[in-house]
Amino acid sequence: MHEFSIVQNLLQLIETQAREHQASRVTRVVVKVGKFSGVEPHLLQTAF
Repeated sequence: MHEFSIVQNLLQLIETQAREHQASRVTRVVVKVGKFSGVEPHLLQTAF
């Protein structure tokens, strides 16, 4: 299940962007998963 590593990387990117923009919180994250990405959307959501 590589969804967990994808989520770890996403969280790292989100935290970096939040710091760069001096955001005190993140209220929403939208991730689009393509048909041929090999990622299972429900597993990605569970990992998040």
